Amino acid sequence: MSAIYAPWLAVALSLLQPPANLLTDADFEQAVAGPGLAAGWALFQNDGGAYTTSRVAGGHGGRQALRIAGTGSYGGVVSGRRPLSATHSYLGEAWLRVTGPGSAQVKLDFHQGERYLGSSTSGLLPPGPDWRPVRVADWRQEYPDADQVTFAVALEGAGELLVDDCGFWELPRAEQEAANLLQNGSAETGTATTPANFALHAAPNSQAVARWGPEAAHDGRCGLRLESPGEWAVWVHDPVALDRRRSYTLSGWVRVLSGRATLKFDYATLNGWVGQQVAEYPAADGQWTRVTLEALPDGYPAATIVAAVAMVEGAGSTAEFDSLVLTER
Repeated sequence: MSAIYAPWLAVALSLLQPPANLLTDADFEQAVAGPGLAAGWALFQNDGGAYTTSRVAGGHGGRQALRIAGTGSYGGVVSGRRPLSATHSYLGEAWLRVTGPGSAQVKLDFHQGERYLGSSTSGLLPPGPDWRPVRVADWRQEYPDADQVTFAVALEGAGELLVDDCGFWELPRAEQEAANLLQNGSAETGTATTPANFALHAAPNSQAVARWGPEAAHDGRCGLRLESPGEWAVWVHDPVALDRRRSYTLSGWVRVLSGRATLKFDYATLNGWVGQQVAEYPAADGQWTRVTLEALPDGYPAATIVAAVAMVEGAGSTAEFDSLVLTER
């Protein structure tokens, strides 16, 4: 059923004002001496690593960038710790340029007191000649005891990494987000032009035009966009195991710019797809609508996994999607 979902309105309205960047010297334009790190930043590396930092001319958005270079398993820079708010989510972003053989990532590190618990990571950005955005959203469900969070950029392996225009934001957290089964339902995590945890598919003999980035965002920093030249195209999030003792609800923001688009469940086994369940179609009026779908898996008794899907249907259909939430009860 399509509906405007009231609890999300408060979150959306709070995002009309851009959130403050929690980082100092996020664009690395401050005048600093020595290793090129302003107060609030620190170098980290593996035992035996040989990494250095410096400022170099030619940044992504300004006059200069931070350079991380060396050899070892990993080395990078990290911000100071911040208290972790139960009512907020955290997003990280950086523009990176990697000269191999190593790769790079942006991450959020979680701590309990002085103890490191683990990280939410963007995925690895391979070497390349161009500046590319890398983004990560917190997935703190894995670290329920965390009370602090930091922002970090890391070079994995040997090479050179240029870093510029970093962002670390604290955003209001919708109640449903805490129980979301979709690791990247927010569509905030990914590298370059590819969102993490989503796969793109299209009808045979057609190639969908897909985008991921700020231009498709309803809330947060990024969203998903699909344009279909053929019968259909989909963004499919990684599936979850289907527990038939539980009830599942999928919801998400959908903006239909032309044609037909909505959300759906795909039911499958490890051997393949067995069926789908499609939500109602919002009007193609260019307005964001909260679409909600209750799972009815009894029609697919063989299914053992279920996936959340953003779908456009019919040639010429174009839509944007954001903040997909899959919950169970």
